[in-house]
Amino acid sequence: MSVPLGGVWDEAHVRGLPPSFRSPEPGLVVQGLAEAKVRNPVLILDEIDKVSRRTSTVGNPSAALLELLDPAQNTAFVDRYAGVPVDLSEVMWIGTANNLEAMPPPLRDRMDVIEVPGYTDEEKVAIVRRHLDRIVEDSGLAVERLWTGGPGVTPRERTDAGRDDATAQSTLLVEAADSAAPASSLPVEITDAAVRAVIRGHTCEAGVRHLLRLVGSVCEEVACRRVTTGDASPVLIVAHDGERPDAPASSRLRVDEVLGPARHETVPDAVRDVVAREQERVMALPRADPEAARAFDWIEVATDLPWNRRAARVGESAVMPALDRAHVGCEQQKQRLLDHLAAGGADTGMAPADTLPCLTGPAGVGKTALARSLATALGRPFVEVSLAGVRDAAAIRGIARPRPDAAPGCLVTGLRQRGVPAERKSADPVVVLDRLDQLAEGPAADALLDALDPDRNHVFRDHYVGLPIDLSAVTWLATAADPERVPGTLQGRLDVITLPGYCETEKLRIAAEHVIPRQLARHGLTPERLSFSAAAIRRLIRGYTREAGVKHLDRLVGAFARRIARLGREDGRWPGEVGPEALGAGIAEPPFREGEFTARTRRPGVAVGLGVSPAGGRLGVVEARSLPGRGAVRVTGTLSTTMRESASVALTWVREHAHRLGALALTFDWTDIHVHLPAGGRRQDRPSAGVTIVTAVVSVLTGKAVRPGVAMTGEITLSGDVLPVGSVEEKLLAAGRCGMAAVVVPKANRPDVMSVGDELRREVAVHYAASIDDVLHVALPGVLRE
Repeated sequence: MSVPLGGVWDEAHVRGLPPSFRSPEPGLVVQGLAEAKVRNPVLILDEIDKVSRRTSTVGNPSAALLELLDPAQNTAFVDRYAGVPVDLSEVMWIGTANNLEAMPPPLRDRMDVIEVPGYTDEEKVAIVRRHLDRIVEDSGLAVERLWTGGPGVTPRERTDAGRDDATAQSTLLVEAADSAAPASSLPVEITDAAVRAVIRGHTCEAGVRHLLRLVGSVCEEVACRRVTTGDASPVLIVAHDGERPDAPASSRLRVDEVLGPARHETVPDAVRDVVAREQERVMALPRADPEAARAFDWIEVATDLPWNRRAARVGESAVMPALDRAHVGCEQQKQRLLDHLAAGGADTGMAPADTLPCLTGPAGVGKTALARSLATALGRPFVEVSLAGVRDAAAIRGIARPRPDAAPGCLVTGLRQRGVPAERKSADPVVVLDRLDQLAEGPAADALLDALDPDRNHVFRDHYVGLPIDLSAVTWLATAADPERVPGTLQGRLDVITLPGYCETEKLRIAAEHVIPRQLARHGLTPERLSFSAAAIRRLIRGYTREAGVKHLDRLVGAFARRIARLGREDGRWPGEVGPEALGAGIAEPPFREGEFTARTRRPGVAVGLGVSPAGGRLGVVEARSLPGRGAVRVTGTLSTTMRESASVALTWVREHAHRLGALALTFDWTDIHVHLPAGGRRQDRPSAGVTIVTAVVSVLTGKAVRPGVAMTGEITLSGDVLPVGSVEEKLLAAGRCGMAAVVVPKANRPDVMSVGDELRREVAVHYAASIDDVLHVALPGVLRE
């Protein structure tokens, strides 16, 4: 009879609680005697080393145990619940302990210590044979005949296979050696070689607890396959295909098909030794001990990391075609990523960690998708580590195991590559540090810097793992919506690669090649049941979305697919190919009208400007009105300081050059001007609205409407020069999305325009302006006098 002492922390567990207490109960010893129903049982004091040494408010449990073992006192042991003396002098006491040094010295002095060694591999195989019938039963497989002790031998009570501590090891081994019966007709048979493969590839323990658990996992897989396939034929578990050639191939199941290949093969020797010691320690712990669960978690993390495995190298000439197949557009961005790969050298094929490529751009432009495409092209695993809201270095480096909230850091969690087959894991994945601009300044950024520093990241140490991890082979990428918000300690390492968005031609390709097939598969549809014509896709792009990326387009296609899937399953009719006229019934009427901005510029005093926001490029209307007055100027709208300065400079230039604008020179002094910017200034706007304000004011004062379909951007000086602006490609994309025919940009931005895609330049005509005169010649032809 076993008396578990693990977790006993006060004397009441041994002596019991009297009936006067709210929850009275007898002590563990009296409970054991009551179950044994004899006065001379063998009582096993299990895990006696885990008895607390501290004296609680109700006494010291070690002192109570010492009274049990003392022949001078145990003849009249008083249990507080029973209230009468109990004679324990005839009881045979056996104690078990995993750590002799942790046992209280007074108890250790009364013990005759007998050390029980672990099992050899052959003994472990014998134990598996002995307990295979019970494992098969526990796995849910039907058993007609169980293992027996042979003819004429009565079945014996089997020791619990989940416990292989000092009290059970001898019994297990004796039973295994004593059993010489032939195998019965079990529904599953496992060869000795398969058992040895499990022992050497998946366990490092001295006992058999984990081994029996793994064998049970194999049997559970057999049971699962029987349920799914309906095949009730016996299954032979083998280590490799060449084993037992007499068995039919259909009945074989390899161990690595269930448990995966041996992870220890890729673990360095130093790490394997640490893991082996930890397994020996944890196997000596009781199953219910929380420390055992935490130790098993650590072992799983340590052996799950791809320590030495490297992915096969892919030639640089094959990377770009693979990128083009996986990702539409972004040609310049792809070239810059390949430049980083080439900088790492042909042997490594990786980006040097001292320069971190940072993909930035509005939501939905494919920052993460481009990184995933790069990983696919390189043939490496893709790992995404989100840094949003990370403020503590512990989130990067992990929390050490002595603490109850111990956990690995986000980098180690990502490197484990959960969900990736073991044979595809590698120590050189493509790791994307997502939302780097949301990482807090301070300890968290400093901890991440250690992982990126090429001088230190080959011995990066996660506090939870506690072992040096080589991160030098990792290809690092980052994404950020606003690179200026990246912590200062990391900004010096960034190479910002901007993804401005997609033009209409690229969106058509993305929708046809990626978005629509993905949504059809997600909703159980086929192209025969639902497809979109080119006109319908173009209608979705122009009438329903005005985004830089394709995220909203993806949602719209998904919403339409859900509607068609529901209606089709209700009445059995499928539309096949749909045109633009069917979109309104499936989604809603389009919120945007084509030619909206062109119609608004038909009135004098209205000009269309180009700006940029966190969502990408945008169009904004500037309105001006003239009223009788005394030459006052009023500017309204939700304006930033930058926009107010632009308006002030623009109006000063108009007043100075009134003589060049015909009748305006005679009426300016008795005319009030009101300039209104409905959209106002956004946080990411730069000084770029000066030319638009000048054009709107000149238009209203001359009574001439701005040329339809013209948008503009640029900042002016008091002398009338047009200064370069930023985010030119984003602004050109916004003009194309809104149907503008022409765009006026500063002449100094000509290199930026030439770097955009050919499709975008074909969609929008670009005019260059060195001064405000060039702008007015395009937007208000004939208004200036030379």
